[in-house]
Amino acid sequence: MQQQRVNRDNRSYLWIYGYTKREGKPIVYGWFETEQQLHQWAFTYTNGNYDPYLLPTRSRAAATSMIKAKRLETEKIDLDEAITRVRHKGKDIGIEERNQ
Repeated sequence: MQQQRVNRDNRSYLWIYGYTKREGKPIVYGWFETEQQLHQWAFTYTNGNYDPYLLPTRSRAAATSMIKAKRLETEKIDLDEAITRVRHKGKDIGIEERNQ
């Protein structure tokens, strides 16, 4: 089982989930201590379509996992459908299409 890193200073940090200006690719970037730093970075590097997240970590891997979990929860995305989309309709991991 993977062990989560403990935030020993009990602080939260700001992170961005947004899309890059050039390619429109999704990006998770952080950590920021102030909203001013976050918005300044976002204005420079994203296309303006971004969401700030307040998370108890400075680890990008942990922040990415937390943001994905929050997005799945808030957007009511069906996990099976998301996996199928990501894995090219599930053929390489053994998930059969349900609409057959």
